[in-house]
Amino acid sequence: MNIRSEFIKILIFCVVIVLMICILLYKTIQLKNFPEIQYGTDYFQRLNIILPKDNKNVYAVIYFHGGGFSGGNKLNYPLFLKDFSDNNILATVGYRLIKKDQIGTESAVTMDDIIADVDAALLKIYDYSKEHGINIKGIILTGHSAGGHIALQYGYKYFRENDNRKIKITACVSLSGSTSFSDISWSAMSYWGEDLEKRLESFSWRITELTGQNILIDQYNWIENNNWNDYQEYINKITPITFVEGNNKLPPTLLVHALDDKCVPYYNALKLSDALRNASVQHKFITVTGRGNNHSLGGKSKSAIKPFKIPNQPWVNETIEWINTFLE
Repeated sequence: MNIRSEFIKILIFCVVIVLMICILLYKTIQLKNFPEIQYGTDYFQRLNIILPKDNKNVYAVIYFHGGGFSGGNKLNYPLFLKDFSDNNILATVGYRLIKKDQIGTESAVTMDDIIADVDAALLKIYDYSKEHGINIKGIILTGHSAGGHIALQYGYKYFRENDNRKIKITACVSLSGSTSFSDISWSAMSYWGEDLEKRLESFSWRITELTGQNILIDQYNWIENNNWNDYQEYINKITPITFVEGNNKLPPTLLVHALDDKCVPYYNALKLSDALRNASVQHKFITVTGRGNNHSLGGKSKSAIKPFKIPNQPWVNETIEWINTFLE
């Protein structure tokens, strides 16, 4: 009797293990993961895409990595975004990066080039999904730091210039993204250098490459901005906030920013939030404080080429809930 009882227990245990393995396998195979899809000739013009197996009428959540427009990797994204791939598309997009002292050369990359990359990547995602019998109802653009800037720049500029395109931007999410380069608060961002001169030097070459204009360090000065008129028109073209005034048709926007961010000023997000409010654009602004009060918003990454976890951060649940309202 005891032997039979033990046998039944072992059998039940084995059945449970088999069922768990089957469930894990089902979750794995129900998603179609396509890495390193080339959408251009440059090495960085690649994207990773996860397609749901069963859903044929879905949204696409697109992520752009950070890195000051000069670095970063598409594989380094917040792990919680992967939850959206259960029933929708998730894609992480690489894009061409700027390099110092490239202005006027064949290797030069500007903001216009990066935005063109976004456009080409989205069209590739549309076509790739269509090949697999999936219809994209709309796109949610997300990004961290420079990637947040790119998501906003494309999402806002798109509505200004491409009303009749098949790409439909449903919403934009910026995590610690820059929105304007003219704020004096940039002068306090210690991430870019230990003193003002080094911060200006770091920004001068980035602005030079992004605008395609030779902007000297003494011209780009947040303290003594006597020469702003020499370059402000070019700066305006590469900053998302430029496209807000008088445009209430912009996509709903979520801004998440830490109060003591030392890389991108908190005031950047606050300024954009005010502009969106004045333009009557649907938006939400989450201020991160406490343990996650920094540029990474509490994220922990052991590798620059892997998804990173953001443990015990209330803003994550708020972000997931906000995005989910547009996926219904």
